[in-house]
Amino acid sequence: TNAELVVKKTPQKVEKDLSTLPGDDNNVVAIGDIVTYTITTWVPYINPSNVNQEFYIYDDITGAEYYLTGDGSAKSVILGTDQDITSQVEFNTNSGEHGLVIDLSDLINDANTNAGKQVVVTYTAKITAVSANNTAGSNAGGSKFASDTVTVYTGQITLTKWNEDSTKKLAGAGFEVRKNNQGEALKFKAETDGVDGAYVYAPTDGNITEVKTGEDGTLVIKGLDLGRYTFKEITAPQGYHIANTPNGVDAEATLETSESEVVAFVTAETSLTNTALASLPSTGGIGTTIFTIGGCAIMIAAAALYFVNRRKSEEN
Repeated sequence: TNAELVVKKTPQKVEKDLSTLPGDDNNVVAIGDIVTYTITTWVPYINPSNVNQEFYIYDDITGAEYYLTGDGSAKSVILGTDQDITSQVEFNTNSGEHGLVIDLSDLINDANTNAGKQVVVTYTAKITAVSANNTAGSNAGGSKFASDTVTVYTGQITLTKWNEDSTKKLAGAGFEVRKNNQGEALKFKAETDGVDGAYVYAPTDGNITEVKTGEDGTLVIKGLDLGRYTFKEITAPQGYHIANTPNGVDAEATLETSESEVVAFVTAETSLTNTALASLPSTGGIGTTIFTIGGCAIMIAAAALYFVNRRKSEEN
């Protein structure tokens, strides 16, 4: 019997892509930055006789929060090459099972007319921690297919404070930090409350603009983007002179990478030495005591002579 057979095969996979800031070609950002994720999958073929006709895309993220409204936000769902169906679907961040769920079950019908069509979901998230991990997937008729995990990294700088001959690390040195030595001092939060030495960049809710070296004489700041950072000393360690560089740059460090995809935190190191305050020379000794006593005796004798002469004058 002659027959025409139409076979529809759906790639059973989910692809996940990341776009960081304009001009960046790596996955290094700062806390507070907005990143764009893209999920790509295909509408599955589901047998019309199947009880489960469910099809949805899910996403789970740590170290970031979904940013679907506001300045710089984006969200869209494109079916096929150019059919925008964003207004027909809901970006649900309260599903309980996953961080984000986009229900696409309406694309499934008995004729499977959409089977094999590509679905591209785009959305934005705001980085909230020193690293962010993200995994997407799809559920087609009860079968799940997940993507590889995409990780976003930040940079961290370690500054070491030394005495003038670099033999001792100094605690309690306070610094303001700026990017490219411009604008207001960056804002941070203590990594551990009440403990100096380790801080996390917090551009929106940070309340610390002077970061200090800890008991081990080091200062670590985390959650930074690539670029040049400058340090201006505000408080000197006890017993030492404060650095006073005319241009306000007492130390600096640059976070950089030559790789298109970073697979670990980007780090940089810098240091600064301080000069001890000069001690006042000792001027004591027995000689000083003798001169002090002699001076006092002369003053007493002069006062006594004055009163004697005054009495004689009154008697005369």
